[in-house]
Amino acid sequence: MASCLVMKTECGDINLRLRRDSAPITCDFIVKAVEEGLYNGKTFYRSDFVIQCGLHPQKAPGDISRNETRDGVFLSNTRGTCAIAHWDVPDNGNTEFFINLQANTHLDSACGGYCVFAEVADDASLAVVDAIAGEVKARGSVKISAVTADKLQIITAPGETKAQPRTQPQPQPPQAQNHQEEEVKPKVEKSRPTVIIPTRDLQPQAQNHQVEEEAKPKVEKPRPAVIIPMRAAPNAADPQSPRSPGRYTAWS
Repeated sequence: MASCLVMKTECGDINLRLRRDSAPITCDFIVKAVEEGLYNGKTFYRSDFVIQCGLHPQKAPGDISRNETRDGVFLSNTRGTCAIAHWDVPDNGNTEFFINLQANTHLDSACGGYCVFAEVADDASLAVVDAIAGEVKARGSVKISAVTADKLQIITAPGETKAQPRTQPQPQPPQAQNHQEEEVKPKVEKSRPTVIIPTRDLQPQAQNHQVEEEAKPKVEKPRPAVIIPMRAAPNAADPQSPRSPGRYTAWS
């Protein structure tokens, strides 16, 4: 069962990842048309908010039996998704499909919903989509040389990276492991010899205490204050006074 489509165009290759979890009937219809070579030599002929391709103006061999927009895992019409073109309800579309150049969420419900069945699988393919959009506007169409269905190709979505295989850690040699274990062991410090400090005699301590008390300075008791009477100041009017008028001092 095919898991992706590869569209070879004048501007480069486009890898599309089929979304059978969303629209299995639609995927089978498109894959059958691809395997019959119906898209080989056809063109992308529309470019505005989508680029559209198909058998136009040739008539399609039949129509899709069901619009699966809301049947499986719902996929919105966001940039890089592929959806079936059709008229209004009850038309479900056929071999004409488009790739969204931007988020067109109004297409999720308009005319019964435009069923998303695939998505651009990588950044390089998305760049080709943008190149086709510019070329169709410039010259009217871009030729599709061939479209193939692939069962084995592993594709990553735009912005994703391929998962790297996990490698088992290589076991280290036993000697290296033992060496590491030795390094992990905590270092044990050697015990220091006990130092015995001899005690001093209590009597010298008492003597020292006595000496300290004797060495303290004696505090003399305050003597009573002696009030010395002041002599009368010289008369300021006296011309013989040594002081100027208005300034008086204590005379001893």
